[in-house]
Amino acid sequence: MQNLGQKFLRQYNEVLRNMEDSEEDWDMTQPVTFQHAGSILATMGFLQESVTEEKPDYKLFEELWELLEGTAREGVKKDDLAYALMVIRGAREPSREIDCQAVEDKQGLARFIVYDSDGNL
Repeated sequence: MQNLGQKFLRQYNEVLRNMEDSEEDWDMTQPVTFQHAGSILATMGFLQESVTEEKPDYKLFEELWELLEGTAREGVKKDDLAYALMVIRGAREPSREIDCQAVEDKQGLARFIVYDSDGNL
């Protein structure tokens, strides 16, 4: 699985580098915005290029965004988005996982996403 994760991260980082040329308001030093996350997901094949708010895939994208607390945090860290997408593709990075109790007031996968005091996933 590690090989799959490394391959995925190379592809993800290549997409980020290409965004510098194709996205006017892209800033590698800032968190990923909802719009940029959509571009990343479309480029990497997670979303169709022509996805609209009425399509089920868009709703799933919104759920992923909220799962990563993108609205509350005014964006997501590039590494956090990369890891979430890597998990969706079937790869894991055990060094990013911890053994702890699930968050009680959340449901589904949200119960298993935990941020530390520095805001790291």
